[in-house]
Amino acid sequence: IAATLYSLYLAGDKILLDKREFQLAQGLKYDFLYYYPAAIALLYGVAIKQRAIVITALIPLFIYLLIGYRAIFVIAIIGAIITNSYGQRILTFRTLKMIVFTLIMYMFFVFYKFSYIAIKNNSFDWFAGIIKNDNRFESISDLILWGLFSAEFGQVSSNLSLSSGLDLSEHYSFSDAFLGSIPGLNKVLDFNEDITRFSHVIREFANPGFSYGLGGTFWGEMYQAGSYAGVFVAAIIIIGALTFFNLIFRNHKERYPLFLFFFSFLAFYIHRNDFTLVVGHLKNTIFLIILAYLILLLFKSRISIRNFIR
Repeated sequence: IAATLYSLYLAGDKILLDKREFQLAQGLKYDFLYYYPAAIALLYGVAIKQRAIVITALIPLFIYLLIGYRAIFVIAIIGAIITNSYGQRILTFRTLKMIVFTLIMYMFFVFYKFSYIAIKNNSFDWFAGIIKNDNRFESISDLILWGLFSAEFGQVSSNLSLSSGLDLSEHYSFSDAFLGSIPGLNKVLDFNEDITRFSHVIREFANPGFSYGLGGTFWGEMYQAGSYAGVFVAAIIIIGALTFFNLIFRNHKERYPLFLFFFSFLAFYIHRNDFTLVVGHLKNTIFLIILAYLILLLFKSRISIRNFIR
């Protein structure tokens, strides 16, 4: 919340513009500090059933949603739904309600993706503007169907198809991406993260002509790294990690909810990202948990010292 207030103070009315404009103006070098802790806290609150934590975490998350950060919010909400339903029977009325709620949320985010900038500027003719300027659409129904079933899925599928059908070895090295993801090595090896990231390779060489918003493809990157063997090894690692976390979370819910957001990301959103971003999410999680424990240790030490003096 402190990081959010600080970024809003610096960015000012840039909150009404595109999220890239806000990002340039908000002044935080490590901008994950204002949305990542909120997502972790939300799932932590859901897991331990503390409504106050959930409400507190939702405040900055709604602000980020207004700015345009949809992915973090969506992953957190999906993780919250799964966590809240954990251990429940599948074929129940409660599950049906969850499915209906999920579909409503999905449709909301589809429409929000195309309209959030216009909404912030009190403009409500965005559908007509898109249809007028895009030859693919002749009516609102064409746009809605494309948004629901093609926009996000089509781009991810395109990334996967292009990256697995082309030889990009001249432009991409998995060893560089791996070494560049290790903290501190970027500067030592003089690596530019934008160059080593597979999403950059897709944008520049697999799908040229675009400048922003293409995302990545983790499985396409694994194919470039090691063909089908690379995909198989990566799948075993990801599925194994999810299975292991599921087992320890089932038996020790009180110890591991702080990792819920990262594993929700692995389960539901890894396909649209690249290896560097996956490792980045893990580093963010570990850094914030270590920081939280250090603060908690300091706080508890002060309390114990006071009690001892009394």
